[in-house]
Amino acid sequence: MYKISEKIREARLEKGMTQEQLAKALDVKPNKISQWENSYIEPSVDWIRKIAVALQCDPNYLLGFGE
Repeated sequence: MYKISEKIREARLEKGMTQEQLAKALDVKPNKISQWENSYIEPSVDWIRKIAVALQCDPNYLLGFGE
């Protein structure tokens, strides 16, 4: 089953980034990244776009389209 939390984590690890590095790139606190990756909260569509830019991936990958 698709989970955006897993996609964010996978994309971040593929880029060799820590949660802290992604948080800095997005100008948020690291606990926000942890919350997204642990499915405590889901990012809004606006955040998905920003995350995709920061991770240099397609937003559709994060959303699970094409799988």
